[in-house]
Amino acid sequence: MYTSANQYPEFQGKNKQFINGCLKYVQKKEKFGKRFWVVIIIIILGVIAWSLWIDDLFPKEWKEMSGIICAISGGSIFWVYLLHEINTRWYEAVKKHIGEYEHTK
Repeated sequence: MYTSANQYPEFQGKNKQFINGCLKYVQKKEKFGKRFWVVIIIIILGVIAWSLWIDDLFPKEWKEMSGIICAISGGSIFWVYLLHEINTRWYEAVKKHIGEYEHTK
């Protein structure tokens, strides 16, 4: 499992400028930006829903703990989403487009 796109075997021995350029190239080719922002909006809406409705279900003594649980849950969901993207869609896209990027340089 990769925790960063910099760890891909295709980037081994490459400098940071090459890696960043390739990732930007892949992002433009695959149009990954839209999906990222949709996930961010869903997480934000989930946190808002939690604070408006779910928070009222907890007893008063647990209000502070409810906020902590909400923050940890939102952050964990985002982290799992990023790991999924890095290890599936981004990795496949880099393997697909790295040859094209090397020829454009």
